[in-house]
Amino acid sequence: GAGVEASRGALSPSFVAQLKGGHAALRADGADSFLASILPAGGIDVKFELGMRWSAQGFSFEGSVAAEVDLPLHLSVGPLQIDGVHVGLLPSDSGLALELSVVGGAALGPVSAAFDRLGTVANIAFRDGNLGPIDVGFAFKPPSGIGLSVEAGGVVSGGGFLFHDSLQSVYAGVMQLSLNDALTLTAFGLIATKMPDGSRGYSLLVFITAEDFRAIPLGMGFTLLGIGGMVAINRTFDQEALRQGLKNDTLGTLLFPRDPVGNAPALIRSLAAAFPARVGSYLLGILVKIGWFTPTLVLLELALILEFGARKRLLVLGRISALLPSRDNDLIRLNLDAIGVIDFDQDTAAIDAVLVDSRLVHAYALTGAMALRANWGAGPGSTFVLAVGGLHPRFAPPADLPKLDRIAIALSSGNNPRLTCESYFAITANTVQFGARAQLYAAAYGFSVEGDIGYDVLLQIAPLHFVADFHAKVALKRGSSNLFSVSLEGELEGPRPLRVSGKASFEIFWCDFSVRFDKTLVDGEPPPLPAAVNLLGDLTQALSSATSWSVQSRSTHGVALRKLAPGATLVLDPLGTLVVQQQVAPLNTARDIDTYGGAPVAGARRFQLAATLQNQLQSVAAVRGQFAPAQYFTMSDDEKLAAPSFEEMDAGIAIGSPGMSFDEVVPAPLTYEAIVIDTLPQPVGQGSRYVLAAGLLMAQTKSGAVARAPIRRAGQARFRQLDAPPAATLSSLRWTIMPLTEGAAASVDPEVRTWSEYRAALATLNRGAANWQMVPTHELAA
Repeated sequence: GAGVEASRGALSPSFVAQLKGGHAALRADGADSFLASILPAGGIDVKFELGMRWSAQGFSFEGSVAAEVDLPLHLSVGPLQIDGVHVGLLPSDSGLALELSVVGGAALGPVSAAFDRLGTVANIAFRDGNLGPIDVGFAFKPPSGIGLSVEAGGVVSGGGFLFHDSLQSVYAGVMQLSLNDALTLTAFGLIATKMPDGSRGYSLLVFITAEDFRAIPLGMGFTLLGIGGMVAINRTFDQEALRQGLKNDTLGTLLFPRDPVGNAPALIRSLAAAFPARVGSYLLGILVKIGWFTPTLVLLELALILEFGARKRLLVLGRISALLPSRDNDLIRLNLDAIGVIDFDQDTAAIDAVLVDSRLVHAYALTGAMALRANWGAGPGSTFVLAVGGLHPRFAPPADLPKLDRIAIALSSGNNPRLTCESYFAITANTVQFGARAQLYAAAYGFSVEGDIGYDVLLQIAPLHFVADFHAKVALKRGSSNLFSVSLEGELEGPRPLRVSGKASFEIFWCDFSVRFDKTLVDGEPPPLPAAVNLLGDLTQALSSATSWSVQSRSTHGVALRKLAPGATLVLDPLGTLVVQQQVAPLNTARDIDTYGGAPVAGARRFQLAATLQNQLQSVAAVRGQFAPAQYFTMSDDEKLAAPSFEEMDAGIAIGSPGMSFDEVVPAPLTYEAIVIDTLPQPVGQGSRYVLAAGLLMAQTKSGAVARAPIRRAGQARFRQLDAPPAATLSSLRWTIMPLTEGAAASVDPEVRTWSEYRAALATLNRGAANWQMVPTHELAA
């Protein structure tokens, strides 16, 4: 490509002409016999860019050139074999880089090594230097890659290779050795000599595994087939990348990889994506391979990896393979890849699993996924959801729960005919959900038959109550025209009275009609509720237990405290707080507690916990806990689907104060004696005592040796700022009751804080007519 550019300015007009993307090639197949004999087989390629600039200051030239040539050469020097010479001319930051390197190998006894592009680089800079207007410097060029092969008389055999990516400053390698055909050792990893942003630093990641040794019995038919470990420095793990890689066999690449040398490029790419660099993060893990039955029918590959330093998390990687009745005749083939992450800083747990390459009788594919999300922290948004194959269609899933494929089987090997069956099962803090669906499609001679049948069930355990939505439909079509169809949809609610309602529809050509039905199949009263419970008695018993009382100490003390002997009675910390907390029932609720364990509540339904203090310097603060609202308040089925799994409510109190009080303050100035160790004469005043001012002392706490210690920049301490408010805070989710039409928000008791309490206030306002709705407060602000 070529271009001309001219500019006319008041002070400096200029003219520029450029030639970009230039390419010149000289091929042996088009040359005469002489040139063909001296040119390399691949010919010579030269890429260049040229430019000329004229301005008031005169003419200047600019551009770059790049050319690389590989020349075959067969030369032996002792154990060293030279197979070729590489010559390359490439642009560099300072000018040009001329590379002269060789490709070859060497054999030293049972070890054979092959290397690629080992030599030297001449850096040419167009400036005043050692050659007049040109400065030339030479540097050693390490090999781009090294391959190893070991063959020691059947005792040790195997191989591997190490390569270097100079652009990313990464060394990576794979090595696999077999010892006497009784033990296979595999090592793979990478070392980066700079951080991803280009800053100085390094990171390290290494996996080492041992397998193919004599199986070690573990009991109950289980045997240990492999073991390994991993270590990483300045590396973390990317849980999203690992989740996205569940379907493309990322775990099969990382856990006891098959043919690691042959699949080395994919293995190294998976390592770099799953374990990116991060300063201050460290990983330490163990890998095991466990089989069941002999010969092995079920194989479990598991990795437990702990991250510490900048954050504290536990990563669990697992792969379960079941081949039944035998590996050679796997009529049932199940492969499940799973990843689990427990975040100790955020108090969350997440598990994801996917069926991979699974089938029945060699033909019928099995697919599906599962997920678990749990949050037990003190912050907002606490949840618990376990879903295998998905959730009830009307259930609002948590924001961090991915869309899950149903557990499905395709009972056909093609699309015509097609018969698929799918199902799901889910548990939340408020509900149990499950359902299934089957779909049929067949077409021939322009006609097609379509069928669909399924159900979705929402179940309440105590008291027992369920609602099942069902549907069924079959249709005969000619092309896209409907010739005949019959459908049924309805709802079954029970167990007593057992009531069914719905609609049946029939259609043939242009005629269609529907029949509605509503019938009680089993008469009777609903199952009797369990006997009413005295919640106050259970609450009192829980508060009387020693396990409900604890002492929370301050993280730092001015003195060292003696450790208590095991089993000692509770001892108060002068700088701590006394905490009493229970999980039987929420306290300070704005509405009555209706149920407990599925039974009605007898007696008191609202509870408060208070303390009388004689020392006015102490204070009483509420302690929050997680409670499932459906376990304490009556809710409809729709409300259970919409309710949060857990809500943060008062669970106890904390007595104490983080401050300190003193009866008498005695001035104690900070003095020290300055001592200078030197051979020169001592300064005047040597040995005198120096008094440090209080203001100067506080200034030095932020810039002294203690403040600049490395531990201040490790883990969460690096985010801490002295005398500065937090950069961000999390607040509990709040709601506002707004009218369905225009108007101001409803006035709500300030004691109303949780979702269930707002729901009760909304029901009171809508008692006459549904004119109000609940809206998250942050949506109104947006």
